[in-house]
Amino acid sequence: MSGRRRDRIVFNARLGSGVRGGARLIEDLMLPVLGHYNALNALAALAVAAEAGVDDERSAPDLAKLLRGEAALHACRRVAGRAGL
Repeated sequence: MSGRRRDRIVFNARLGSGVRGGARLIEDLMLPVLGHYNALNALAALAVAAEAGVDDERSAPDLAKLLRGEAALHACRRVAGRAGL
């Protein structure tokens, strides 16, 4: 992993030659979540997207948007739980 900030993770993804489109490096992916396992899950999602024919330039930003929504939903659930809702 190339770096961490307080509320996100930044890393490079190296896709192997077995992935559609061939071996390549996707640099400086920024996801709005922390953790090694989140990065591994993101790599798996990128590989699946590549196999489905989705361009890297599109899949990485879309993945970040999806995770931002999930993180916001999780935060709302935590707040609601504390409030007894």
